[in-house]
Amino acid sequence: MSPQAAECLLAEIYPILKATIPRTVTPIGTEDHKELIQDAVGDAARAVDSMERSGKELLPRSIAYYTIQRSKIGRRMLDAGASDVLSPMRRINGAGGVVGFDDPIDMDDAGGAPICEALCDHRPDPSEEAARRLDWATMLDHLEPSNAASSRRWPRAR
Repeated sequence: MSPQAAECLLAEIYPILKATIPRTVTPIGTEDHKELIQDAVGDAARAVDSMERSGKELLPRSIAYYTIQRSKIGRRMLDAGASDVLSPMRRINGAGGVVGFDDPIDMDDAGGAPICEALCDHRPDPSEEAARRLDWATMLDHLEPSNAASSRRWPRAR
């Protein structure tokens, strides 16, 4: 990006974004207006650079307008689009989003239970099952240092 394009971005586009985004763009999830402005400036910088490389005239108001429109519909500079689960666009469209493990789910067989209860396996862990089947007395005999046979098999740490 040339110094003239950077000056255009800072002197003409940035003030428009800074004044307009807090009034027109609704933050999604944990976003705040400062983060939205920062993201929009990066998006506008990309547009300025693209226009400059293609030899087109820089139109600061148009760049600011379309950058704001992209922010309104949930597009972000480093966002992977609709395939990104954390994408604001996905939440705006109602296509999905992130929920907590403690949030209840509306399924017939779950009965309003939290997601963690619906996903967890109530069977015992295989390591617990193996521990229950151990002959603990025999194992402890082998681990005691007074046992001569076990001291040969299990050397002491120094």
